[in-house]
Amino acid sequence: MTARWPIFVVSLLLLTSGCDRTQKAPTPDPPASTSTIPDIPPFPLDTLELAVRQQIENAITAVEKDPRDAYANGRLGMLFHTYDIYTQADICYQRAIMFAATDNPWHYYRGRVLADLGQWSTAAQSLSHHLERRPKDFATLLALADIDFRQNRFDDARNRYEKLLQQDPESPHALVGFARCQIQAGNIDAASESLTAALEASPDYGLAHYILAQVLRKQGQLDHARDHASLAEKHRDHEPPIDDPLMQHLDSLAIGAIESLHRGIELMQAGQPKQALPLLIESARINPDLPETHAQLGTAYLLVGEFDNAEHHLKQALKLSPVFVEARYNLGLLNHRRREFASAVAHFRAVLDIEPAHFEANLGFGTDLQKLHRHAAAIQPLQHAARIRPDDARAHKRLAAALMHVERYADALATLEAGQRALPDDGSITDRLARLLATCPDDAIRDPLRAIALATQLCARTGNRIPQTLDTLAAAYAAADRFPDAINTANLAIKQAREQNKPGLVMEMEERLQQYQAGQPYRFTPQAE
Repeated sequence: MTARWPIFVVSLLLLTSGCDRTQKAPTPDPPASTSTIPDIPPFPLDTLELAVRQQIENAITAVEKDPRDAYANGRLGMLFHTYDIYTQADICYQRAIMFAATDNPWHYYRGRVLADLGQWSTAAQSLSHHLERRPKDFATLLALADIDFRQNRFDDARNRYEKLLQQDPESPHALVGFARCQIQAGNIDAASESLTAALEASPDYGLAHYILAQVLRKQGQLDHARDHASLAEKHRDHEPPIDDPLMQHLDSLAIGAIESLHRGIELMQAGQPKQALPLLIESARINPDLPETHAQLGTAYLLVGEFDNAEHHLKQALKLSPVFVEARYNLGLLNHRRREFASAVAHFRAVLDIEPAHFEANLGFGTDLQKLHRHAAAIQPLQHAARIRPDDARAHKRLAAALMHVERYADALATLEAGQRALPDDGSITDRLARLLATCPDDAIRDPLRAIALATQLCARTGNRIPQTLDTLAAAYAAADRFPDAINTANLAIKQAREQNKPGLVMEMEERLQQYQAGQPYRFTPQAE
């Protein structure tokens, strides 16, 4: 279950398997002795959201009315479970098991609670009891395999994952689990194959990317390892869903504004703003005074391109909480996307007044100052951004551009060289460095031979398919007075740009081609403020 209490959705359906009291129940087990029935520990319900508190209080009343009612005890346990109140949930499930008919879901739910509490052995016993009645239940088998792995019973875990893969050869969870067992056994190649298959089934599975990055490092494939490490960071909150009706039903019991907000945030983190919108809208409907809900709604609307709705909710978030940094930042981003750069600059500056080390606000502030041709003013925030995240290519590139426009070419060169050292595999920084060396108006900085070497290597690495890189190589050839090579390379760059439907770039490169045909190199021209 992905729930973080409190987490809510609004459907209160009865369980369709073993929990529907309208169905004929099997013969119950002998009644438990009163002395063996555990008491439910008290919990401070006043710490919960009102709707949640009332929901649990109603369930407690049902248990008090008939303490030996298995369903009433089990449902109270499910509510505690839903909101991550595990100790109380465990006791309720124990009581439900005592009073229940043979076919019921309580062993499964108790096993999941015990696993969340880290009580692996007892969790395995409870899940195994459930498995006796449903021997092919995929979710139970997967939970047991994961417990085996956590207890370092790697052979048992591998056997369970193999059985799961016989049921579903494309299960990303089983493939990742099997790969982890192979790693423990030293079978790195087999682990790599299994992880690759998991990512074919679920390309955004963050954990699979992370483990594959570790495997690739062991295999010496450092470039591919870095790629997967980057994807692991990008998708760190994404996990493919599991077909688990019992846990899905448990999730459906959750209600309230905060729960809808949390589930909406989880979808936002998984890169699904469109799917998050209904939950965030529901959260705002239940409680319109939560600034976080409006901030998340504004962000979701921004990501799906509904700018007016985004602006409304972001401003509402700031009305409720004037120092809400992320709401202010996203208003700046909204203005940036509307090309209202002066307004964007004002919002980014306001963010930095509250949080000077906010990377994205520094980057946005500097970027939009550049859009307003205020290059000198852009240098300081971009320097801050580069110091905060030296491994982010955007900061290095934009800082170098600002420095070049104020004719600080030596500083621009130092910035790009530092960026290349920090990010040796980032082709865009190498391209910018080669372009500066090829086109800089300062003779002391310009180095055509080094520019040709850098651009040639980059073109080879990208298969001569990137028109901007080919354009840089053409400029480098022209700087070295190799105009026939410059003309041929510029024509190839223009061909690639046309095929990639980049008409603006084609026009720029055609102008430079005319210069090469006239025997003139291309030189960078600073932009006046």
